[in-house]
Amino acid sequence: MLTGTISLHAQNGVAIGIDETPVKGALLQLKTEKDQDSDGNQNATQGVGFPRVALVKRDQLQPMYPASEAASLTDAQKNAHKGLVVFNVNEIDAENLAAGLNVWNGEEWVPLSETQRKAEVGFDCSKIRLYGRYFHRTPLTSENYIILPVTVTKKGDYMIIASTTNGYYFQASGVFNSPGDYEIKLEPMGTPASIGTNKVSFSNNGEPIETACDFNITVNSTTLTYRITDCEAIKVYGDYQTRTQMDQFVNYAEIPIEVLIEGTTKWETETVNGIKFVVEQILDAPGETILRATAQGSPKKSGKYTFRFMTDGAIRNQCSFEVEFFSTLGTYADPACKCLDIYEERPDVGNGEYFLVDCLDPDGVTVKTYCDIVNGGYTLVWSFSERTAFSTYAPLNRMTIETAYIFSKDVPRNRVTTENGTINYSDYRLTRKEFQHFPNSVSKPMLKVRICEDPTDMNDPWGLQNYGIVSPRNTSENPIEKTFGAKAHVPSVGKIWGKRWEQRATGGGAYGGLYENTSGQMVNHPYIAFYNNETYTTHWDFGFGGSADLFEVVPDKGASNNKARISMMNNAFGWFGETQPNHHFGKCGGTSASDYDFSTQTCGTGTGTAEMKPHSFNNGQGRYLQWFVK
Repeated sequence: MLTGTISLHAQNGVAIGIDETPVKGALLQLKTEKDQDSDGNQNATQGVGFPRVALVKRDQLQPMYPASEAASLTDAQKNAHKGLVVFNVNEIDAENLAAGLNVWNGEEWVPLSETQRKAEVGFDCSKIRLYGRYFHRTPLTSENYIILPVTVTKKGDYMIIASTTNGYYFQASGVFNSPGDYEIKLEPMGTPASIGTNKVSFSNNGEPIETACDFNITVNSTTLTYRITDCEAIKVYGDYQTRTQMDQFVNYAEIPIEVLIEGTTKWETETVNGIKFVVEQILDAPGETILRATAQGSPKKSGKYTFRFMTDGAIRNQCSFEVEFFSTLGTYADPACKCLDIYEERPDVGNGEYFLVDCLDPDGVTVKTYCDIVNGGYTLVWSFSERTAFSTYAPLNRMTIETAYIFSKDVPRNRVTTENGTINYSDYRLTRKEFQHFPNSVSKPMLKVRICEDPTDMNDPWGLQNYGIVSPRNTSENPIEKTFGAKAHVPSVGKIWGKRWEQRATGGGAYGGLYENTSGQMVNHPYIAFYNNETYTTHWDFGFGGSADLFEVVPDKGASNNKARISMMNNAFGWFGETQPNHHFGKCGGTSASDYDFSTQTCGTGTGTAEMKPHSFNNGQGRYLQWFVK
């Protein structure tokens, strides 16, 4: 039986507790005083007693429906209960069901106020970790903080404050979703007002954390405090040239700061690329000013480098700035001793023509040559075309190269010694001294040979598939210094028509030879030997060994017949005085013969029209054979 007053109004809903029309926006209003008398304040002396329900699952309407039905309600049934409010008396952590008022939102029960749950925590004072340095009149920074290990016994919201009575404190807030052990970071606030030892008190959500803890922070005096106002505003002055001693009046950086407490600052950056920046300056008045960091040392390489530093004083500012270094090494005014030096000093440049000087020869002159920087700093020492080999290096218009051009001979050709001179890659060779001195080692230089179609492109497709790299182990294996008899064992590797080959020091066939068969496996080759003597010019002799199986030549130039055999190869990368494979260096047939078709496999090097001739491309120069040293 209901007691009290119920006022029913068809248009405005129901008011319970007083005979008065409910407010316009309410279907049901509970009150015992007139709204006009309450003036928007208290209009009742009692509240609403919501039903106390033991909820079972966060995402189910239990016990409103039996368990067998609650798990399979339709969306329409769930949505029909939106706004249902109960007072949950069954808190279940595993279901994330909170005690207290909960409202059904159509999908799950949601606590009306998450803040009603406050976390309960404790901690071990001995495990607290304090970071940073603390000085009076110096604002705390991100370097000043506390790591507090806590044990949570009840989940919920937290607002933990570590406070002092000296003008500064630390705080952290958030939610612990479950009991357990955590580490939280208390962030700094404020400025220590005086020197001394400060006791720290801990509280959570405004209530003291009961613990037998005696945790203190010592605030020291300081004579220097400043902050960098903007790391991005640091300016660098001067030119930074490699191999040049830095000038403190020219090479420096300006760092904008704000001085809080006067003193003397002294620090330096880390050493990068051979130089560092040093600061030693008296800051004699509070306010904004500029720190001047002067460069010391001699830069080693070109490129952009970052200098990082941390200042002294009460505030340890950390910043960085970038410096760009320049190098003229390899120019006509600043020739390099070898391309390897350019590679090491100027990692930001690419392949191209540079100027070198023989630094081991007192009479050395500046010469222009090509440097393969990208592949490690190789120096071009010899370059010639098929046309030059046919008409200049060989007698009677034959492809055979005379022994006068053996690698250890001194036969320079068309060296460029002027700044604006042009390299003739069809017929170019440096002196024997330059052959000797441009590598990094006189006794054990690295040598590279390739056959290419573009003499200034180290990514030339033909050159990438037709090359050899020689690695002499001593002077006696160095073709610049010594002549070799037949069958010399000099470690070398490379490719021919895209197929790998190798000459080992020992093993791998009678003369240390290996080649890649059509299955991609390296197998013994009966005869790969390196020659360099008065009978045979510098080359590898393949001795017609290897598989007779046909394979696709790489790169494919689009010929109707693009298949060759390893057994076709005889002289490789030089001499060409015997039966030669078609299209490796030179072609079989007259000038009108195909430049790419492999229907003809081999031919001789004589003067007949059916024998070896230059290819017609590159304005009749054909391909180029080039030797590099490193």
